[in-house]
Amino acid sequence: MKIIHSLWSKPMRTPDGTLGETGWRHVQYFYMSWALSCLTFKEVYKNITLVTDTFGYDLLINKLQLPYTNVEVILDELNHYPKEFWAIGKLKAYEIQQEPFIHVDGDVYVWNRFGEIIEKAALVSQQRDVDFGHYSHAMKEALGENYHFPEIMLKQFQNGQTMVSSNAGIIGGNDLDFIKEYCKLSFDIIDRNKNKTKIHGTSYALLYEQYLFHCLAQEKGITIEYYLENKPDKSEESHTFFNKYTQQKKFVHLLSMRKKEMEYCYDLRDQLKTNFPKYYDIIQTYIKTQS
Repeated sequence: MKIIHSLWSKPMRTPDGTLGETGWRHVQYFYMSWALSCLTFKEVYKNITLVTDTFGYDLLINKLQLPYTNVEVILDELNHYPKEFWAIGKLKAYEIQQEPFIHVDGDVYVWNRFGEIIEKAALVSQQRDVDFGHYSHAMKEALGENYHFPEIMLKQFQNGQTMVSSNAGIIGGNDLDFIKEYCKLSFDIIDRNKNKTKIHGTSYALLYEQYLFHCLAQEKGITIEYYLENKPDKSEESHTFFNKYTQQKKFVHLLSMRKKEMEYCYDLRDQLKTNFPKYYDIIQTYIKTQS
C-alpha cells in the first residue's frame, strides 16, 4: 500500500517567507511531528511519498533531511487559491494518484500496519465523525450565504438525519475512479464559491473534504472501511501515545487543539528524541539557525 504525506505550505507562510501559524504551540513541534510521522511510517511501510511545493521541499528534504522514498513538487500550482483553503493541498495529492494509496496527515504516527481489511478496501477513512453541531452549523451558515453544494450533499443534509462525515486523518483506498470524481466535485465546490468570504478555514474544509467524501460514498453505495471505531458507547482515543504500548492498533493522531497542549507536545518530543535521536538533533540545530 502506498503511503502519502502532503504539505501545501502557503497557508502557513508569513510575508517574509518563514513559517507562521502551524496549529502547534511552537513551530519546533510542527517539525517534530512531520519527522515522527514520516519516520514511523517509513519503518512500518518502507515507502512513503511526499507531495509538496517548493517551500515544503526545501524544509522537509533539505533542512530536516526526512527520508521520503519519493517526492513530487507540484503544489505550487495551487498558490492562486487563498491560504484559507488549507485542505486543497491534500485534495490535489489524492487526485494525482495512479495506484491505491492511503494519505496520512503529518500529525499521525503508527507502529504497525493498518491491516489487510483497510489496505484492500475500496475506500478508507480514519473514523466516522458524527456531528454534534460543528458540521451542521457550518453547513447552515454556508447555505445562508448561498454557497453552492452538489445535490448529493444537500439531499443528505436536508433529510433530517444526523450529519455523518469521514475523518481524513487517514483517507484513500483502492477505488481510484471514485477518488478522482470526489476530488473533481470538491474542487468544483471551492471554485464555484471562490468569491464568497463568509465560510473559510476548518469549518469549510469539514464540508468540501470530509462530509463530501461520506455523501458521495453513500450515494454510490460504496462501503468506507473505518480504521477506528466510533460508537455511542465506545470511541477509540487516537490522541494518546499510550496507544503505542497498550493498544492493538498502535496509532496516534494529535488532531485539533491537542497540538496546543504541552502534555502532548512533550510526549511527541520524547518519542522523537528516544527513537530517532538523529532527526531530533537535526531539528534542534535547524531551530537554532531560525532564532
